[in-house]
Amino acid sequence: MTPGGNLKIGIVGAPPKVREDNVKFISLSLGDVEEKSFRDVDAVFINKNYLPEAAEAKYAKVYLESLVPFIFINSEKVYLAFIDEELSYEDAHTSKAGDYLIGYFNHKYFGLSLYNHQNTKKTI
Repeated sequence: MTPGGNLKIGIVGAPPKVREDNVKFISLSLGDVEEKSFRDVDAVFINKNYLPEAAEAKYAKVYLESLVPFIFINSEKVYLAFIDEELSYEDAHTSKAGDYLIGYFNHKYFGLSLYNHQNTKKTI
């Protein structure tokens, strides 16, 4: 993101409604992710409905080598489901942290939870 510029987020799935004027969502497919066609974004978000497919082995190297963070929205599984080629989404451990967003970038993972773990318009 350029200082004072828009935050450009690639998103697989429907973009959320946000109050901020400086956030622009760019629609992506998982095919775009596989082909690494997301170079002009500051991060990539993947919506919940796409997570089982996004955890397929063919995407793991993309996440591991990406120059931008990948954020997995409302995943029931731990981050390893996405970066371990041997692990499917279904077989991965269920996350006990209660994070709404889990992310992976530069060999580090992170999680963000909602206020009081409540999924409402106000907390998102």
